[in-house]
Amino acid sequence: MNPAVKEGTIGLSNIAFRHVFGLNRFDIVLIQRENGDIWVKRVIGLPNETLSIKDNVLYIDHKPCPQTFLSDTVETEDFEEIQIGENEVFVMGDNREYSYDSRNIGAVSLSDIISKDLYAVLP
Repeated sequence: MNPAVKEGTIGLSNIAFRHVFGLNRFDIVLIQRENGDIWVKRVIGLPNETLSIKDNVLYIDHKPCPQTFLSDTVETEDFEEIQIGENEVFVMGDNREYSYDSRNIGAVSLSDIISKDLYAVLP
């Protein structure tokens, strides 16, 4: 999640926030993977949306969606339109060139999201 969350950063997350306030586009979430790993990723696409990237522009339901949290130097490789399921979200890391995320494994089940809003505390 570099540069938003740097390597070695200690963070706090709020489990209740996910259940009380739901998930919003661009929230940072913690995801419990099947192998026990915990991922820190950003929610890009929400349930039942279509999503694609063309010429470094994110399209949600065929409309451009600015990603103001990304540096101007970040390039995201194009991918064809995908349909996100009813109980899924599409997540990506901010360090797009090196992030292993929904572009590799597909959308993530809402039940795999354990908390949201990671609060970074510098070491």
